[in-house]
This record gives sequence, structure tokens and C-alpha cells, in this order.
Amino acid sequence: MGVNVKSFEGCRVVVSDKETREAITDTTIVSYDASRNVIRIQEDLFQKDKDFDKVNVLILGNQGLYEFAGTLRKAASSGETEIALYAGKEKES
Repeated sequence: MGVNVKSFEGCRVVVSDKETREAITDTTIVSYDASRNVIRIQEDLFQKDKDFDKVNVLILGNQGLYEFAGTLRKAASSGETEIALYAGKEKES
């Protein structure tokens, strides 16, 4: 992947519905688990009215802009959501 994963923590992230491309949230990454390739945001996306699990993730990192496909997971602590990242690439613009 070639991404400096430590740069993701504290970075801005925009999560959108994979099918409609509609933005779901624009927030900050609370933590990043490099061993599982999972980010955690401090928002419970399962409280939204829509039923979705596949998302697009745009991370505005310290050293660039990154785009991933992702799958939502309920985090252990309430009020947070984990997003498993895959198929990532650095965007050029």
C-alpha cells in the first residue's frame, strides 16, 4: 500500500455510501490499527437512518490524499464506528 499509516490518526476523513456516493460523515480519525487496517471514528454510523455497510473512505492525510473502499463495523465502545479499509490508493488530486 505504501501509505504512512501513522499519519492517519487525527486526520480528517470523509465517509460516503459506496452505491450512491452520498456523503455520510465528515469527521476525524480517532485511532488507526495498522495490524488490522482499521480506522475508528467517534460517530455511531449505525444510528443513521440508512442501511449500509460498504463505504468509500477519503482520508486527508498529513502527506497526501488517500481513497479506500471500506466495511463498517460496530465498535466495542458506544458512539464509535470502526471501518475496515481495503483496496486503497493515494489520490493525485
